[in-house]
Amino acid sequence: MTYRVQFVHVTKKYGSVCVEADNRSEAIKKAKSLSKTDFEEREETDRTLWESKRDWSLLDFLFGKI
Repeated sequence: MTYRVQFVHVTKKYGSVCVEADNRSEAIKKAKSLSKTDFEEREETDRTLWESKRDWSLLDFLFGKI
């Protein structure tokens, strides 16, 4: 049998902070000037997912080869 093996690698960095500002642009500028430790919520993850699936085609399925 033939198997298709795939992997997905995700690096996620998330942060959330409340800032006082007159508009969105100013809020983003203020947040960018802060240190990561100033953020109220922080999360970082680095994950890899491996999965294997049988390689098949519609014709294989219709003719019962799977």
